[in-house]
Amino acid sequence: MKPAIRVAIGATPEVTRLVAMRGAREVLRARLGPPSQVHRWAAPLLLESLALWYQQPVRVVLSAESEAISSGLQLSDGFGFGCRTLHYDVAWGRSRGAELQDGPAAFRALRRRCRP
Repeated sequence: MKPAIRVAIGATPEVTRLVAMRGAREVLRARLGPPSQVHRWAAPLLLESLALWYQQPVRVVLSAESEAISSGLQLSDGFGFGCRTLHYDVAWGRSRGAELQDGPAAFRALRRRCRP
């Protein structure tokens, strides 16, 4: 059985950080632009691409400073629920603050979110 692909996303008004792990191995780390300046299909297509690349659904945990920021990524509805498609399933993660700050600590916190 293939290890699951898990993605953790931390979004603030200034930056969107993303870590993808396959089992215990990190396969992608990205520091992207703010959600307010992203095309509405960018995040969903990125997650679909990962699912197609690894030929399995992706499990996503989304942490954001507010629901307005997460809605900008088009990964949640306006009620705080994550989107679910054939390729990915998004869960709303309570922000602990570390993944929303700057520096290497943010990526460490996101990697912890990818644990099963």
